[in-house]
Amino acid sequence: MLEKGPAQTANFFAADNGNSMQKREELAMAVLDDLICWAKEDDKPCVAVFDATNTTKERRNAVVERVKEGGKGRLMVIFIER
Repeated sequence: MLEKGPAQTANFFAADNGNSMQKREELAMAVLDDLICWAKEDDKPCVAVFDATNTTKERRNAVVERVKEGGKGRLMVIFIER
């Protein structure tokens, strides 16, 4: 279970913290699932921003595949980089 608020330490976000990395991944995908459900609610055009750490090819591929599966061809993914 994730703690709320300032109880989360910086260690939760450390790249070498495998347990937290798994929790962060699960949380990111749960948020993405919520975004997909919201975007499909009606036929009106919409834009959603999924602001997560999508810096690896694996994560980007996972996001694209999840949107393809959940969006049933009605949603599109665009990655914006600086």
